[in-house]
Amino acid sequence: MELQDKPLDPQESLQLIQKFISGERHNIRRFAFSLIFWGILIPVAALLQYFLIQFTDFKMPWLSWAILMPAGFISTILYFKSRGKKDKTTSSKGIFLRWLFIWSGVTYFLLAFLCIALNTTPMPFMLVLTSLLIGVSGLVLHYKPMFWGGILFFLAAIACVFITPINQLLLMAIALILGYLLPGILLIRKKPE
Repeated sequence: MELQDKPLDPQESLQLIQKFISGERHNIRRFAFSLIFWGILIPVAALLQYFLIQFTDFKMPWLSWAILMPAGFISTILYFKSRGKKDKTTSSKGIFLRWLFIWSGVTYFLLAFLCIALNTTPMPFMLVLTSLLIGVSGLVLHYKPMFWGGILFFLAAIACVFITPINQLLLMAIALILGYLLPGILLIRKKPE
């Protein structure tokens, strides 16, 4: 079968553009799960550690991270694996963002390990990496709430320098709720155009 370059009439051109835009919107909505899931899980881990430090004498308050983050990583992989079997279509943007999120997830674990080895708080570094992840994703997807979430994480990372490590947990929770969870909810509620 030979491909032919035939000019499209205006109606066919409009239908092709609408099909492309609709596919891109569908790809963008796929990321809502990650935003909402991690926008809940990370604040829970941060607030749990804060609570354990402030109100108990529990000797391992960091355990909330050690349990919830690997469990969340595995849950996310399983979710997207099951979605991949149902939805075979993907764009180059989708592939790029999938690998960006996977690579960032692995990098979060490396940062945590390095910060533990260096006996320093990981919060500013995690917020900087999240700023890059969410800001770039927002730009690639042309989704302003994610872009502004990236800016918020950037500013939160700077603010970490001026507050105590215990209060960095609260800042992390607030930043994740505003920069991850809120854009995810807005994305779910966004009506297809």
